Amino acid sequence: MAARFDSRERTKDSFAFAVKVAAAAAGVALAAQLSIPIPGAAVPQSAQTLAVIVVGGLLGPVGGSAAIVLYICAGVIGLPVFADGGAGLQVVLGSSAGYLVGFVIAAWCMGWLVRRLAPSQVTVLSRFALLFAFSAALHCLILGLGALRLVWLIGGDQAVSSGVLPFVWGGVVKSVLGAAMILVSLRAAVAFGSR
Repeated sequence: MAARFDSRERTKDSFAFAVKVAAAAAGVALAAQLSIPIPGAAVPQSAQTLAVIVVGGLLGPVGGSAAIVLYICAGVIGLPVFADGGAGLQVVLGSSAGYLVGFVIAAWCMGWLVRRLAPSQVTVLSRFALLFAFSAALHCLILGLGALRLVWLIGGDQAVSSGVLPFVWGGVVKSVLGAAMILVSLRAAVAFGSR
């Protein structure tokens, strides 16, 4: 009888995990639609990276990266989930390729960090500062991988001027917002006993 109960619990946990991953992928897709075209930039400024950071922080390394892979797969099969409603393999292999790879890595890394931060070990301000610094570093990673792909398409100077520099200010703002959103969500989860 214990094995049957154990199996049901695992099925229930697996279903809950799948729902969280799917909801997170949908959240990233919605964030991608919040975009601002930047003249001369290779891709638009969007809320995608904010969502990627938050998803990783809240779902952990496996759940966060799984949500981003699901998001990318949804775009590959033709769902208009990428920035400005983009879809298809040409988006994944085009100028967005490096950024998308960075999304998976960034979600995993943020999840890894958050899982290692015990709430009692540091003050709220210290946790915020650490989350902000890590978010900023992950934004740099995403921009760097995006630029690496762009180098192949448009050359080094243009990759930096159109694929990195226009997004630095947005990365800082999204790092502040992401750190705050993760911190508030984790504190709420602890307060309600669901972490």
